Amino acid sequence: MIELFSQLSRPDGLRALVPPRGRQRRFKRPGGMGLSYPEGSAPPNGPVIVSHRSTGGVAIHVAPAENPRLAGLVGQLFSSGTIVLTGPEALAALAREVEEQWRAVPAEEAPSIDPAEVAALRSPAPAPTAERLVRSLTRRIVGQEQALTRLAGGTARHLRKHRPTAPYSALLIGPTGVGKSETVLQLAAALAETEPQRGWSPLIIDGGEITGEDQLNRILGAAPGFVGHDEGSPLANALASGPAVIMFDEIEKAHPSLMNRVLLGLLDRGRVSIPNPQRGQSRTLDASGSIVLFTSNLAIDDLPANAAEEDLRQHLRRHGLRPELVGRLSDIVQFGALDGAAEVQAACLAVTRVLEEYGLSAASISPRFVASCLNAHDERSGVRGIRVLVERRLHVSLEGLLDAGHRGGVHVTDDPDAPLVAS
Repeated sequence: MIELFSQLSRPDGLRALVPPRGRQRRFKRPGGMGLSYPEGSAPPNGPVIVSHRSTGGVAIHVAPAENPRLAGLVGQLFSSGTIVLTGPEALAALAREVEEQWRAVPAEEAPSIDPAEVAALRSPAPAPTAERLVRSLTRRIVGQEQALTRLAGGTARHLRKHRPTAPYSALLIGPTGVGKSETVLQLAAALAETEPQRGWSPLIIDGGEITGEDQLNRILGAAPGFVGHDEGSPLANALASGPAVIMFDEIEKAHPSLMNRVLLGLLDRGRVSIPNPQRGQSRTLDASGSIVLFTSNLAIDDLPANAAEEDLRQHLRRHGLRPELVGRLSDIVQFGALDGAAEVQAACLAVTRVLEEYGLSAASISPRFVASCLNAHDERSGVRGIRVLVERRLHVSLEGLLDAGHRGGVHVTDDPDAPLVAS
């Protein structure tokens, strides 16, 4: 209907709409205006008929319908089924009213269906592929392509299982500060982005902080009557909305009770028993669809680069990691020390991420700035140390730009006193 009368806004609109004298012109149905047709009357797909009147003027005929929102000429047309107009001014007035009242039909009058019904009929979203996960991880992790490819492959295979009986588990071993912990966070972010309906909350557990049963209870939740039982269970919270990415950082430092109470059941059957604060009994959490990762730098100086998997497992057992844990791991993923090119990438990425936190972006980065950061960098601190150096050197300039209200791009220069210049 609106397309029909919108022709009147053009110079030849009247000629296009009105038929030659003595003839009729039929147009498509006037649907979409929230019209209510009485039982037995013409359905909404009835045509619009325009004809000349023998007494003069143009008659417009539609199937009578009801809609209390329609008023003026439009209301008259649909209530009676016929309206006679004389002159282009009257036709133009009707066209304006059709457009205004068509647009005014509220959204709640539009046809609606149950979103749950549509969701049930849709094809399931394909699981993230290893290639897609690698692309996502390498945007944030530098110099570890081989390790990221292995981790992404194991994760993608696990996600394709329809009925997993245990989580995918891997131990990430390598020097301090080369991106192991950041990889876990970025993997959780990548999974949450591609499968938001499944959850994928990250849970980071510091093995060095689990020094006894009390600290373990803070993860699992304490039983009623014990300190902390009202605080809930971080593990249960992470698994509440679906599978999670769970990381045990520096696992070699954790108390043996973690293995006995959590890891054996978790890695064998994807099950963890935690106290139920309401009933005073235990309840079982299902983590079979989750990703469980460990990090370690255990005796890393004794480990050759690109070691075979069996050599990695023997290394872990030889240096004190319990055989029950090593034997249950799906994968051992070795992270290497950063070479010169990776350090440059890490420094540039650190600049980008620091600026992003302040709402800025890098238009250019001076090689001299990067070189000065790397010259002052202690290699033992890895990527984390590069990030600290970069932020420290940009700090004063950042404050000046932000105080001046600058937003957007900046040039990172080699000026040690003012390394940032607005672009």
